[in-house]
Amino acid sequence: MVRELYIILILIFLMPSAIHPIMDSINQYLPSPFQLKSTEPVILQNTTEIIETEATKSKVEINPDNQDVKNYFQKVADVPYKADYISTKPKNPAQFWKDNFGDCDDKSIAFADYLYNIGAEDVKVVVINHESNKYAHACIMWKGKIFDATAKPPIYDMDPDRYFNFLEKQGFTLRITYSYEPKN
Repeated sequence: MVRELYIILILIFLMPSAIHPIMDSINQYLPSPFQLKSTEPVILQNTTEIIETEATKSKVEINPDNQDVKNYFQKVADVPYKADYISTKPKNPAQFWKDNFGDCDDKSIAFADYLYNIGAEDVKVVVINHESNKYAHACIMWKGKIFDATAKPPIYDMDPDRYFNFLEKQGFTLRITYSYEPKN
């Protein structure tokens, strides 16, 4: 079986016109995540040429210095603040943008959802409860830094110790942090 697979792979590279029938016959034995996909053959002009494929394309690094991330955060921060005293459940991002207003958890979820959708990792929602248990605040922690689109001025890429120390002086004592994953 291994020998036959080597022969098939050699044929694929030597005879591009044979790719589809051979791949179809191989794919019938493979579970769907492992099925082969056809690609156009690449001919090198010289040995120093770098071939760029979907797997090797360099990604734009997703970090707080990225201007698109900064712009989106500012867009979220610019949405008017309006407290919701009835519901403790944040709006989904689509509703937030449709309403064009929201409170701290709505803004936090909108920014977290954006980060999640562009492939950012380690995105966490932080909920900080006030010692009176009458209210709480929400922000985002990403790459070990705080992002608070509700603060005036908005807080972008701040050291968490500095942020939490300030909030503790205001009576916010209990922090709950969880990884962000969108709700369907």
